[in-house]
Amino acid sequence: HAAALGREITLAARDGLHVLLLAQSNSGDGPVSYGFTLGSRLPLLHTGLGRMLLGASPAEEAREVIAAAPLPYHTERSTTDRDEVTQAIATARAEGHAIVDGEFEPGIAGFAVPVSRPGAPPLVVGASAPRAIVDGPEAGTLLEALHVCAAELRQNDVTGA
Repeated sequence: HAAALGREITLAARDGLHVLLLAQSNSGDGPVSYGFTLGSRLPLLHTGLGRMLLGASPAEEAREVIAAAPLPYHTERSTTDRDEVTQAIATARAEGHAIVDGEFEPGIAGFAVPVSRPGAPPLVVGASAPRAIVDGPEAGTLLEALHVCAAELRQNDVTGA
């Protein structure tokens, strides 16, 4: 999937108040290199991976984490309003995907979908792309590829559920 998209796809879990990168597919010659490697920790509240991890968590647990997780200002687009983050996570839970537009890295959007089955510890897959695609058809193509990847991972039982 990564080669077809020309982007790296990342598998992630929550580690306390951060996102933990567990695995990455290599796109070969993707257009952007983000420099995040396996074992890297990313913010929960300003990334697509983090918001989808919280969206895949029980609602009460997500509320507690949102209240406790750092909410620094990464870019001019970063929200520092926990109510806005809570709403974005509720939307991700309802829609089955998260899109974060330039809140962690300038000019970069993060896309994520859940991998784990309900009740299992949350795992998500995601990819980053130039934020210019957020409102165009390429966003749908990217989300569709991530959903296919997540379904294949569930089929191969990487979730432990």
